[in-house]
Amino acid sequence: MFNVPEEQVPDDPAASFYKYTDGTTVDLLKDPTGKQFADYQVRLYEWLTQGGLTDELGKFHKGHHDKVDYRGILNEPDFENHITVEQYTKIWDSVATAIHKVDPNVHFFSAEISGAEVPWAEYFLDAKNHAPDAPPVEYFCIHNYTNGTNEPSTWHDTYFVHSDMDVSNGASADAFGGRVRQVMKIRDDLSPKTTIMLDELGIFDIVVPTEGSCRADEPYHNYNPLYWNANGANWADTFITAENLGVPLISMSQMDGYPTQCPSIAMMDGETRRPNAHYWALWLISHHFGPGDQLVTTKSSTDDVAAQASITPAGKKVLLINTTDHDVAVNLAGAYSAGKLRVQVVDQKSGEQRPRQEKASGQQVTLAPFALAVVQGQ
Repeated sequence: MFNVPEEQVPDDPAASFYKYTDGTTVDLLKDPTGKQFADYQVRLYEWLTQGGLTDELGKFHKGHHDKVDYRGILNEPDFENHITVEQYTKIWDSVATAIHKVDPNVHFFSAEISGAEVPWAEYFLDAKNHAPDAPPVEYFCIHNYTNGTNEPSTWHDTYFVHSDMDVSNGASADAFGGRVRQVMKIRDDLSPKTTIMLDELGIFDIVVPTEGSCRADEPYHNYNPLYWNANGANWADTFITAENLGVPLISMSQMDGYPTQCPSIAMMDGETRRPNAHYWALWLISHHFGPGDQLVTTKSSTDDVAAQASITPAGKKVLLINTTDHDVAVNLAGAYSAGKLRVQVVDQKSGEQRPRQEKASGQQVTLAPFALAVVQGQ
């Protein structure tokens, strides 16, 4: 369906194959109307949900009766196939319209964009650029992956505060938050009923500087153990931004760095098969904060610590994030009166174990490098 040089396509249909992105041209689809691509997507949807599909040669293939409520249309099209937003909009309209003829209740994610979300939002969220019979755009999804070196002293700048990073290298939590705000302003102006989602977030750590990107074959043990804490802290910092912007979904990539994928964004230790600190950061936040929490205006006196207080069904809780490679003492006098505090911590000491429990007397908590803590009174 794509204009890819034939010699690139492997003979084994089960082989992992990513070279298809190398062969794309201005004439991306062999059928520029998008109908061939939409027909294929419909057959795939029917195979998953309608019990089977009939292929282009008229042969029926027995399938499944699964229920699919949400479906994405392509992944990172600006990056993977260098598709223009005009091309993508035509593809999205064709696929969404065709699948809705089979099941009008399916919700579609789009555009799963990574780096070009601001100009894409300006075009894709404008209804006049869509076919008259195309479904409305319910969800606009954004990805972000920050590239960093294997040197902890650089991580505070790279992962948290650097505001002028080249988009091709991802963005720090602070810079990414600024881009999300821009997209939400565009959404408010052009398509106020569209929901913004952050459905792929992670960090690519460059263990070998000459590689220039993550390596799929990099052994897990090559990564600095502290890196997994920094990875989780970066996600947690973005979570605070998303909460304050009213973003209803923020995901973490990825559960396992399976072959051909980069282990640097994994939530699992590829050698012990245990959840790493990246995973436990997600666990800690999802077990303490959720829909319906009341956010409290929270200020930190230093860029070294990100903080957010919330009123939850279990009482007031404060999320603290050390964004540096050194210990930081946090004074909580503005959040809690003197007394015992219950603290759950993800840091190097907790490692691949569940967050450890601490009891702190007074109004001070000390955070280890790139540690996360949830503090609540007793």
